[in-house]
Amino acid sequence: AVVSTQSVDLPVEIETAKVQAQHYMETTKEFKKLLSASGIKKEYTHENLQKISEKVTALSTEIESTNKRVAAYKELPPSIPLAKDRVRQIKLEIDAMEREFPELSCG
Repeated sequence: AVVSTQSVDLPVEIETAKVQAQHYMETTKEFKKLLSASGIKKEYTHENLQKISEKVTALSTEIESTNKRVAAYKELPPSIPLAKDRVRQIKLEIDAMEREFPELSCG
């Protein structure tokens, strides 16, 4: 009968995998200690940072939209009396143009 070399090496492979797993667990613990000592908090995980990034992107889009709506009002004065005065000035300018160009007048 032919004996497979794989079956003979299996216990050695299992033992090697156990040693590597133990090494990885110890290394992971060391890195966690280092991260903790450096002030890294659990809130700084990749998943949490991704969520924060998505929120920032959504808020940036909202700010951009709001800025576009506000831009239409930038030429208005900061108070109602000043705005009324500005409207009065514009009406005077329109009246002057209608007198200057009566053929363009609507009234």
